Amino acid sequence: MVRHLRRQVRDIKDTLGSSNPMAGSASENGTTSAQTAAMSLRELWLKKLECEAVLTLLEKMEIVRAAPAQFDRLIQPPSPCRIGAAVVTLSKAFSIAFQSNVAHVQALQNISSQITDRQHRADQIIWESLLDVIYLRTGNGVPLPPDPKKKKKPDTVVVKSGASVTSESHNNGMKNPFITKHRLTLAHTGKDDDDDDDSMVSWFSQEKDDAEKTGQSLFAKMVIPTSMLDAELDLVADEQRCLEESLIVGEMNRDSSIWDEDKHDRHLPRYVDHVLALRILVECLAQLGRLDDVQRTLNESLHQEIRKVAQKEQAKTFGRLEKHNKSRRRADALSNFRRHLTGLLSSFGCVMIRLSHLAQILRHRISTDQSLNLPSYQDKSTAMRPVLVAAHDLIQKEIKEFLQACLIEEDDEEQEEQNRRGKKGRSKISNELNDTRGLFSLGITEGLHKRDPLSLQPESRAKQMQQSAAKFVTNVLMVKTNTAPQYRHALEFRRSVAVWTVENDLLQKQLCVATGEDMTSPSFKTQEEEGAITFLDDVIKKQLIPVLQHDAIDGTTLALEREDAFDPVIDRTLYGRPNSNEPQDVDMCIACQALYHSTGALFLALHRLPKDEKMYLHLVGVLEHAILTFISRVKPRVNQLCSNKMALRLLLETSKEGKEKAFTSIVERRKAYAQLLNAYADGDLLESAEAGDAETGMISLAPSTSDAKARNGNNGDKNSDNNLDLVGGVEKEEQIFAMEMEHLKIVLEFSKSGQSQSIVCCSDEELMKASCLGHSLLKLSSLLDSRLKVRANSTGTFEKTLTSTRALREAIKTIKAHGFKMAKFCRIDMLMQTAIRLQKICKSSTIVAKDAVRIPSCVNDLGEYLTGASDNLREAGGNAVTAYTFSSLEQYIPLLLMQTVRVIAKGEGIVTKSPLTLNGVEALDRSGSVLYRDLKGATSFDNSYWDDELAAISFERSASFMAMMEVEIEELEAYFRENHQEFSDSDFALMFNMDGPRRKGDIGRYHLLKRKMRLN
Repeated sequence: MVRHLRRQVRDIKDTLGSSNPMAGSASENGTTSAQTAAMSLRELWLKKLECEAVLTLLEKMEIVRAAPAQFDRLIQPPSPCRIGAAVVTLSKAFSIAFQSNVAHVQALQNISSQITDRQHRADQIIWESLLDVIYLRTGNGVPLPPDPKKKKKPDTVVVKSGASVTSESHNNGMKNPFITKHRLTLAHTGKDDDDDDDSMVSWFSQEKDDAEKTGQSLFAKMVIPTSMLDAELDLVADEQRCLEESLIVGEMNRDSSIWDEDKHDRHLPRYVDHVLALRILVECLAQLGRLDDVQRTLNESLHQEIRKVAQKEQAKTFGRLEKHNKSRRRADALSNFRRHLTGLLSSFGCVMIRLSHLAQILRHRISTDQSLNLPSYQDKSTAMRPVLVAAHDLIQKEIKEFLQACLIEEDDEEQEEQNRRGKKGRSKISNELNDTRGLFSLGITEGLHKRDPLSLQPESRAKQMQQSAAKFVTNVLMVKTNTAPQYRHALEFRRSVAVWTVENDLLQKQLCVATGEDMTSPSFKTQEEEGAITFLDDVIKKQLIPVLQHDAIDGTTLALEREDAFDPVIDRTLYGRPNSNEPQDVDMCIACQALYHSTGALFLALHRLPKDEKMYLHLVGVLEHAILTFISRVKPRVNQLCSNKMALRLLLETSKEGKEKAFTSIVERRKAYAQLLNAYADGDLLESAEAGDAETGMISLAPSTSDAKARNGNNGDKNSDNNLDLVGGVEKEEQIFAMEMEHLKIVLEFSKSGQSQSIVCCSDEELMKASCLGHSLLKLSSLLDSRLKVRANSTGTFEKTLTSTRALREAIKTIKAHGFKMAKFCRIDMLMQTAIRLQKICKSSTIVAKDAVRIPSCVNDLGEYLTGASDNLREAGGNAVTAYTFSSLEQYIPLLLMQTVRVIAKGEGIVTKSPLTLNGVEALDRSGSVLYRDLKGATSFDNSYWDDELAAISFERSASFMAMMEVEIEELEAYFRENHQEFSDSDFALMFNMDGPRRKGDIGRYHLLKRKMRLN
């Protein structure tokens, strides 16, 4: 146009210049020439304006004429559907066609009708594309992590199907908590993600603490940043870029289609970024003047589209079940229910996010453009609120319908009728298969028989999509997984539904803050449908908790009333295993098993229910009541086993110097006791996985800030891991051993008449029951304590404790205290058993035998007893309690042998009737070797607390002490000179004073030797 005008001006100048010579030759006609020139310029200028008007009109007519063809070219295949550019073209042509200077043109009347038809077609494409974006049929791309080996080109976006770019982008700070790992729920990639167990792990199924540990916040910003909305949108350029990204996605998934299966017959735009797609479509509607119809159009299709989202999840779940049936892969019965619910919540959450983003974009668009006159949106900050409310109600209804079908138990008659029909249908199918089997089938139907009989029924994904949520659960999930509706399933679903509800509420609050909507307005609180979380809580409170309470109390009480409630559960296959020394997970007694299993659901409920609800505190009270009932029966059992036993007297013995000098406190300083504590420190050390805990996994819950530090840490237990001494050492064990001997003087007085009769010990059966009770109580307390704690996902260890459970934890500590008491009782009783048998050596005739060396019968009896007791105790109480029962015997047996030597050296025992012989001394020495061998054999099982170094030192000391009885007086003096610190002065004085096989006692030589060595 500029060139054309310049050319016209140049032509006018040339025309004026050619007329100047004629004006110079006729000077008398100057006035006439000037008037003629002026008239020529006016005519030329008017001619120019007329030409420009004609050219402009022609250009407008050309735009209007070419608009239909250009519109068709932009939206028709094979090129991507560029509805944004098509709307720009159409809007420009439409505005020209109805101008006053163009509307009267007869040639454009037919074209104007074509433009109107194209406008209707554009409306249809825009509305369908908008529904595709909102209901997850497009806009599902996610960015791939950058490849360090490849240099990324500037201004290029590499994406893959699975989720929205903006919902996972770290540049704009937006997060989508409803997106599952590796995929978006309805993005069809052509690949089955069911092989990956983590594919269904959704962000909304995690708790706040877990989110913070992974660097993500539960309360991340879900709305669109204002900077993105304020950025200028170029319909043509931005849409072209988004469509180019879609082409990249198509190239990466060339072997499969990422788009919705039922949309192949329509050529609609396919976007990657749903936020950009929504902005493009809203701008298209604004240019076409259809923003006023957004709310009405979405409301009309809302119910149908929400049902389609659920139907797609039903089809995917049905396909997954079919695949698992063909592969015969066994899984948890409720895993398919949880995965289906996770898919529903993920899909519905993403729909609500996109609806909220659309509302935010629409509110921003109509508030920033003052020229828009939209009577439907009187209050611009509440635009699309009715749509959000209606979508929320429909989604809640769908979720509740699924939950109700999974939870509401049927009557017994209905269940029997359903089972009868199911068996009849299966038998009919089986009969049909049998008719085609056998000799005359010729293998023709052989392939048919390999199929599951249920797969013969005419079921397909298309038919399953048409079923309601309740019918899908009843006819597909229940049948395929062979499960029945139970109220207990509510605990499996509550956590996901609760966190999903919190995220949805947070999304709406963020939308109100971002758009300036008043959250106190009636339109914000017009939800009519009861929430799914409220429905679940009502089921738990009214239906489930009474059942769980009944099971916990009655199950525990019935087990406690049995005669064999605390008896060991004997495993008769102990010696039938390849290696009987391997540590076995010995079962707890019946009462402990009943308490553990009957309260399992209640402990699980503690992790699932909100901590500020009354039913949570009610559950804690029920658990406390069940445990206290159990403790009330444990105390009489402990008293029954320990009554009148010497071990109990020693445990209850106190010291005038304080609790630290009491016998039970001294015993706890042993390395063996620390090892016992460590063995029962956590339930995970005893059981690889409990069925209930493996299904759910303990969720991470934050402890109360008002709770004491000790309660959240080691609970103030003096026996916590920080105070355990797992190092030990010979010197420290010797010191503790000396402190123990101050309380065991009664055991060492062999010579007193009737002393051994005053020591009352357990029978073999009583000792087995005591060890079983100790093991069961320790294991039970550890398992119950681990149920009150939560597992850290990163380390797999228990770190925190549930709040408001102090009384419950104290009751569990009481169980643990009784368990340790029984373990100490078994250890001391084993010591008493050993002392009683070794007391008989000093009275054995083998000490004074002259003809041969014979081992005293009591020594052999003790060896047999230790071997048999080891097997019996390991079978009844496990390796840990057995190892603790036999701990420190490598010190006490040499001590008892030395005490026997002291009795003989004093002239008491059998030597009062006959003198000591060399054969007797040899018999004592061999007795030490035999007992060392028998004791080591009895403690040779895995995880034993046997101390080789301590045993070698102790038995060597006892052998040296016995050897002093047979040496001559000169050799004894020489030994004293070199080793006068090895034994006490009283022991050396006793040896110098006794009459041995090779010497005559002379105490004077001992005193003289001490004066020479200046030891006085």
